[in-house]
Amino acid sequence: MYEFSPTDEQELLMEAADQFMDSCGFDEEYFKRCYDEHRVPEEYYAALKESPFGTLGLPEQFGGVPVDQVTMMLVQERFFRRNFPFNTPVLQIKDAQEFGSEEQLRKVTEALKTKAMAFSLGISEPGAGSDSTCIASTATRRDGKVYLNGTKTFITNAAYCPYILFVTRDLDNPNPYAGMTMWFVDASAPGITMSPMQKIGNKSAPICEVYFDNVEVEESDIFGKENNGFMQLVKNFELERISIANQSLGQAEYCYLTALEYAVTREQFGKPISSFQLIQDKLAEMRVKIDNMRFQVLQAAWMKDNGKSTQVESGLAKLYNAREAFEVCDMAIQILGGLGYTEESPVGRVWLDARMNRIGGGTDEIIIKSVGKELAKAEAKRLNRR
Repeated sequence: MYEFSPTDEQELLMEAADQFMDSCGFDEEYFKRCYDEHRVPEEYYAALKESPFGTLGLPEQFGGVPVDQVTMMLVQERFFRRNFPFNTPVLQIKDAQEFGSEEQLRKVTEALKTKAMAFSLGISEPGAGSDSTCIASTATRRDGKVYLNGTKTFITNAAYCPYILFVTRDLDNPNPYAGMTMWFVDASAPGITMSPMQKIGNKSAPICEVYFDNVEVEESDIFGKENNGFMQLVKNFELERISIANQSLGQAEYCYLTALEYAVTREQFGKPISSFQLIQDKLAEMRVKIDNMRFQVLQAAWMKDNGKSTQVESGLAKLYNAREAFEVCDMAIQILGGLGYTEESPVGRVWLDARMNRIGGGTDEIIIKSVGKELAKAEAKRLNRR
């Protein structure tokens, strides 16, 4: 059903990705420094932006090179498997094109000339994590202006991005899903304050609590349609989850390849530890998991390219890959032994980072709930046809 052998063009792109990483001048020491300093690797992203990969997947009118999702996933994987970040503004441009005004699209594209990301997503709140119907942030109209109030939490790159998409809810609307509105807000606007939060991993993508205290905006700052924020929010869930699944795949590959090289070169009891059956068992299991993870990603990407719904497949890919990646990273630490548990080895850092993908973009539990519901619905529909 699926043919995933890379084309000649895809092979050339992946080779070019390797050449970029070899010659860009950014190494493990640089990324570790950014990680320890809790900052976005801006210098690297600036170099990536100047390369052909910085605009990969963008429409031509934005100076991009349109590619299908399978190609995008293959290139992303190439970066992730070498522990290089890979961030393109495809989804942000896509959102601004589809929902934003001309002025908002202009601001996004202008910001992306110097930034890796134009806006952060102000969705989660202290009382509203997976259950977005509990969002308590409000928009109040007064004297021809709109005033935003509320607290957002776990907002990734809020202090880095020049804008924030702030989600409010009409608390009087009987349908909580129908009362959400997105606002495109300058992150430096009066009334906005931020408080950094400390994470155990993913430290190069810092998070903040963000406080809105009577932040004054205009009606024209609505992003998309009023009361349509929830539908806009879920619009790109499928692409986001495929991308997260692909990141998990790359993290697993990096740890596997590191552990494999170590096992072949590390000697104990007079022989390489790769000759011991318990180590061989781990290496074989890691490889099986990685091959299965790659299929999950490419299947979902292929379906997306062919106009098929991937609501189930993208969810399953993220669920499976995030879980298996963490196990593969954990096995790699076990093979490396004490070295794997030190800051000398990047594997420990990747292990911490990989754990996040079971939370961000939809927790395991939320995905199981939504996928299970869709599977049951499809089976009920099939049975009713009899």
